[in-house]
Amino acid sequence: MPHDNPANVLHELATASAHLSAAERRDFFWASVGKLERTLREQLRNLAAAEPYLEQVTVYVDDPSYRQGAATVILEFRFSPDDDFTLGASCLVDHGKILLRVTRPGAGLFDALRTKLEQRGENALR
Repeated sequence: MPHDNPANVLHELATASAHLSAAERRDFFWASVGKLERTLREQLRNLAAAEPYLEQVTVYVDDPSYRQGAATVILEFRFSPDDDFTLGASCLVDHGKILLRVTRPGAGLFDALRTKLEQRGENALR
């Protein structure tokens, strides 16, 4: 399957990790962050007309306190060291969904991007 978009990479992660134990899935997701990050960054660059950079990654596997234990990789991107605007991409591996949300609104430099994402809703990456 081609790695041209985040949804394809997410599907690959789900398929390849389905038979693994929780610890093996966690390790597999951490090893695969780069692949997911590259495709997300490219799509966000196209949306924002700015170069995003990865600031933080969190991986949840079989944690009942997080979304009923759904396997999730959360990537947080920033677009400028001069603005706190941060966009979170919650990649729900078991459900094949990527949810985008503004995690820090910043000083207003990226209000146009925030508006664009709000208008597109769940279709923000399509």
